[in-house]
Amino acid sequence: VTAEQITERIRDPLLAALLVGKATVAAERGVTLWVSDRTRLPDRLVDPGGLVTIVGNLVDNALDATAGTP
Repeated sequence: VTAEQITERIRDPLLAALLVGKATVAAERGVTLWVSDRTRLPDRLVDPGGLVTIVGNLVDNALDATAGTP
C-alpha cells in the first residue's frame, strides 16, 4: 500500500500518518500492510486519538505475530 492510497482512503490525518509509518515498518520487515480499497472512515471521528492508539496496537501485534514467518 502506498502513502497516497492510505491518504485517499483514510481522511483523518493522524490515523493516515500512523498507517503510513506502520506500512514503512512493515515493508522493512518484509511484510505487506494492505488497506482494502473499500476501507472508508467517516471524515469526523469521535475520538481520533483513541482510534490511533487502538489501530497502532493492532498493527503492532500483527507485525509481531508475523515475525519469523516466511
